[in-house]
Amino acid sequence: MSYEFRDFAPGLALSVLDFKPVAAATTRTSEDSDAVITNLKREVDYHFSRFDIKRLESYSNNIVDYHVIVDLLPAIARFYFLDKFSHRLAPPSATGDNNSNNLNEGGVSLSYVQAAILLGLGLQHKTIEQLVGELTLQSNQVLAMFNKSTKKIAKFFKDLEEWEIAKELPTKEDSVARAAALNPLAKGLEEELNEEAEKSIAALQDRQATLLSTLGDEYVPFHPPPLHTTPHTLSSSQQQGTQSRGQMRIGPWS
Repeated sequence: MSYEFRDFAPGLALSVLDFKPVAAATTRTSEDSDAVITNLKREVDYHFSRFDIKRLESYSNNIVDYHVIVDLLPAIARFYFLDKFSHRLAPPSATGDNNSNNLNEGGVSLSYVQAAILLGLGLQHKTIEQLVGELTLQSNQVLAMFNKSTKKIAKFFKDLEEWEIAKELPTKEDSVARAAALNPLAKGLEEELNEEAEKSIAALQDRQATLLSTLGDEYVPFHPPPLHTTPHTLSSSQQQGTQSRGQMRIGPWS
């Protein structure tokens, strides 16, 4: 809607695009719908980087000014008016989960004025001042409605990312089957340790027996000498000295 179409009023430009204020969400009722969403995710990844989506989220949370995301508006507007944002992002059929409370079930739906603002900024490349005059609104009203639109689109991008992650998760049936396939250990840890200890001892004994067999007659076992158990006898002179020492008296009472 650039070039000469840029001079069209927002209402006329929306009529050219045959815009309907509430776009019907694409219902995902078959496996082919998962392929459609997968292709959409590839398109989003091709046109928008993670940093681009982060910028959009920052603006939708009133962290940065709208000038930070102006370069993203042409691609966002094309996606919206080509009904790329109208898909229903329920959990993938591969997950087997019907709980879709956390995902966008109805796509991105904008009001007539919100669509006019997105068209003017993204496709006609108009400024906020030009839209204020054409829509007979205040600038703060235009920015507020545009911010609401970006919130919906940022949420769609987030839900699309969650959808792709959920697609890789196993189903409940797969989890139950995997849990059933896990067999308990046939032996306990202590029993296995005891068996390994017995094997090590047996192997050590085999090596010792092999070593002894190679030595043959050269091996003489060492036997320590026996200890002397007979009491030591004293000579006659030693016995007399011991008796004389026993008869000595020491002290004034001797």
